[in-house]
Amino acid sequence: MKVHVAGFGSWGIAFSNLLAKQNADITILTTSFEDPQIFNDTKSHPLFNNLTLHKNIKASSKDQDLGKPDLLVWAVPTKFTTQWLDKDFIKRYSNVDILVLSKGLSPEGFDPIGNWLNRYLKNDIYILSGPNFATEIIHGMPAATVIAGEKRPTSIEKILKTSSLRTYYSNDILGVSLGGILKNVYAIGSGMVDGANLGKSARAAMISRALVEMSRVFEHFNANKETLWGLAGLGDLILTATGKDSKNWQLGNQIAKGLSLEKALGNLTGESEGIRTLKGLIDLSEKTNVDIPLACAINNVIHKEHTIKDAVKDLLQRPSKKTEIE
Repeated sequence: MKVHVAGFGSWGIAFSNLLAKQNADITILTTSFEDPQIFNDTKSHPLFNNLTLHKNIKASSKDQDLGKPDLLVWAVPTKFTTQWLDKDFIKRYSNVDILVLSKGLSPEGFDPIGNWLNRYLKNDIYILSGPNFATEIIHGMPAATVIAGEKRPTSIEKILKTSSLRTYYSNDILGVSLGGILKNVYAIGSGMVDGANLGKSARAAMISRALVEMSRVFEHFNANKETLWGLAGLGDLILTATGKDSKNWQLGNQIAKGLSLEKALGNLTGESEGIRTLKGLIDLSEKTNVDIPLACAINNVIHKEHTIKDAVKDLLQRPSKKTEIE
């Protein structure tokens, strides 16, 4: 299988290495910020310094016409979406299946990037989402994930069949996409809980109530709530909210220890999609009255409107609900 990978970050590199081990022919597409020749000479990446990547991987400028691949893997940070999707790129990859790894908002309002691409492009679009850290996937550690699409991704499932990443199919493109973006917001909050040393009980409460808030967003968009209890919802939330490899957890952790948002973002080795999603989620709540007190508390702490102590106090003193899941 001939595969092109858009995105030179940790997830794009890790997934490229995974596919290369299955004998796929991989070309990673680069922008003016990366030097493909250096990568091709060294087969190394600055985020994985001690690892030599598979020989089946090469890099080339995204502006080159390399012919049509069997699959385009989309791992572009969402803030760069429009820079990639110019007319030439769209024309070059028309009628090519696209597997979306990115987990963030589209350029047009509160819409997950995978769901948006599914409408914006005429290609067959598939969304991969689940509890998967690039730092583990690149070393072949066992994991499971979900691939969502309007039809079953037979060729993708076939190449991953003998890999260390087990895949499950879903036809719920919106739900799988929503799970992948919403958990980033609450991972920031979980990082704050850990950074402020509030304890494991507080973290468990944060994760559990985060799931309730995510379900309210699912309900607002008429997404399938069953998706929320699977790998693309609960599974991804647990990993991202408890794993120190999570960029969003790292961000919240640093903010809780007194760093400004700008300084904390500058310390990260990759993108925190949770910040853009949080802003979109707050805007959505203000327009629709979707009840998301945890997300609002996270936002208030980030923007120095509340201390963590005050935010916790406000959350604990909220009026009681008739039932837990309300």
